[in-house]
Amino acid sequence: AKAAADIQQFVQSMGRNLSFSVDEVSGYHVVRVVNPSTGELVRQLPSDELLKIARDFERLNNVLVSQRA
Repeated sequence: AKAAADIQQFVQSMGRNLSFSVDEVSGYHVVRVVNPSTGELVRQLPSDELLKIARDFERLNNVLVSQRA
């Protein structure tokens, strides 16, 4: 938690906000860098495209597991 707070402080000193979350379907940790004055998303890791692929794989895996049961 200290490392995250240090990173947050550094990013804020550069005029940006940093948010951390977990994608509910894939379980991936998501980091977003936002311009606080405009609300514009500057960068997101992993990208929306990668999150979509991870969600699709998770759903496919769930379908395959239920078909085997």
